[in-house]
Parts: sequence; structure tokens; C-alpha cells
Amino acid sequence: EREGRGRALEQARRRFQQAFHSAPTGMALVRLDNSTIIDANRSLAEMLQRPVDDLVGRSIREITHPDDLKAAAVHRARLELGIVDTYLLDQRYERSDGSYVWARTRVAVTEDDGVPLAITHIEDVTEQRRVADQLPGTVEVWLDLSEPVPATAGNEAEARRRAERVDRQQRV
Repeated sequence: EREGRGRALEQARRRFQQAFHSAPTGMALVRLDNSTIIDANRSLAEMLQRPVDDLVGRSIREITHPDDLKAAAVHRARLELGIVDTYLLDQRYERSDGSYVWARTRVAVTEDDGVPLAITHIEDVTEQRRVADQLPGTVEVWLDLSEPVPATAGNEAEARRRAERVDRQQRV
């Protein structure tokens, strides 16, 4: 029975690695204690125009735009404290040429051998932001809707407030 569980665990790890490395969006596994990228997929490397080896071992903070570090730190602290187990954030990451790509970053927490890890999904939204910048009022609506309202009691008012704001801005 123990041998069977060991094989099942190894198979699950292989499946995860296969899904991780073949994912069409950027992904990174990041240690929560020191923000070190311990693994990254080819999609993320291509998005940031860097080799995977250049990402692994680097702090995710090093490639995050300086103006976005504070917001990311607040979300990360909430993860570390166990207040939330996922978050969504739009932020910029630095490419190898020094330019920045806007990305929608979704983060969930897992653990590997007692080490808390952030499973980070990073989707390039640079083009969507560029288009939204050309339409008055669109960026504010888009940014407001990019942060989900937690599904807990009492948040119905917040959801209604956002919906009314979107409705008002669409009529302008």
C-alpha cells in the first residue's frame, strides 16, 4: 500500500510538471518566505524575453516594476498570514531589454515538503491595457473589475457599488 501511494504521488508530480511546463500562460513557483523563483515555464520566459535559467533563483521582486512592489507586498502578506489563499493583481514585469509588460497575475498557495509556495499564473495584458488607455474611462472600469469581490457575507453592497460604477461609466 505504501509503495502504491509513493507511485501515485510521483505520477501526480510528473503530471503537475508536465502541465506547468506546457501551459500556454506564464507560470512560476515562488517561495513565499523569500520571493525566490524556484521554477518557471517557457511561456513566462518568452513573455519576459529571458531564458528560464535567468528567472530561476532570482527574486520575483527583481523583475517587478518598482511602482508595483507595494501593492504586491500587501497581497503577499495577506497570503503569508493566511487571510487569503489566492489573489489577483495587475502589475508590470521587466523584460530583458528593460521594457515592461503588463500582466494579470493570479496567485494561489501550495506547500512542498513544508515550504510554502506561490503558484503564480502570469498573463500578458499589455495589449488590452493599450487599447483601454485609448478609450476614456475604460482603464478605471477594467482595473476595478480585475480585483474580484470576495464571496463572503456583506460583500453584496461592494459588488453592487462596482456594478453601478461600471454602468455609470459606460453611459458617459
